[in-house]
Amino acid sequence: LLALAGNSLTLLVIFTNSHLNRSSFAVYVKTLAVTDTAVLLFKFFSFQNKTSRRFYFPSLCTILIFCGEASVLLSVWTIVAITIERTLVVLFPFHRKKFVSAYRARMAILAIFVGSVVFSARILVVPIDRSINPVIRCQPSSNWTSYRNINMTITEFGYCYIPLALVIVGNLLTVSTVKRAFLQRHDLITNHSFHQKRRVETSEN
Repeated sequence: LLALAGNSLTLLVIFTNSHLNRSSFAVYVKTLAVTDTAVLLFKFFSFQNKTSRRFYFPSLCTILIFCGEASVLLSVWTIVAITIERTLVVLFPFHRKKFVSAYRARMAILAIFVGSVVFSARILVVPIDRSINPVIRCQPSSNWTSYRNINMTITEFGYCYIPLALVIVGNLLTVSTVKRAFLQRHDLITNHSFHQKRRVETSEN
């Protein structure tokens, strides 16, 4: 409920602001608003499908697991894309237009979407236990126990290790670059001799 309310307001603000809606920021925020809500919806329906006999439909096991995984991947890697774009802008501020545009953001989201669907497609070929027992329902069949370990490893790297490493490295580069630039600007302002000689040539940029 909180996700539906908050993300609906976010989308409303962006779509009613034509200037904001044309930015790469808007592309990423709209994607996060949709995917984050989708993650919660698919997880909710998956839980209902597994535990409630009134809601239970056997074919939904595979569909909901696939949609939920694809949504999580799209959400996580959208955050990675935001981090990478911000890092590039901070590292190369004079070349901002090469990295930031709504078109490039849409292409990045499209690539992430295709990758998420392809990455999650393995779920469509795994036999799922569709018995009425809620303990094992919507889990890989008993003769696919080894797949569970492999799937856990794939999930850890796809959801956590790789995106987390990229986000940490990107944010460390961003913080260190901004701090260094702030110190350099402070030195320029406080260095009176340099300021007197290069007053005309110094730039706020």
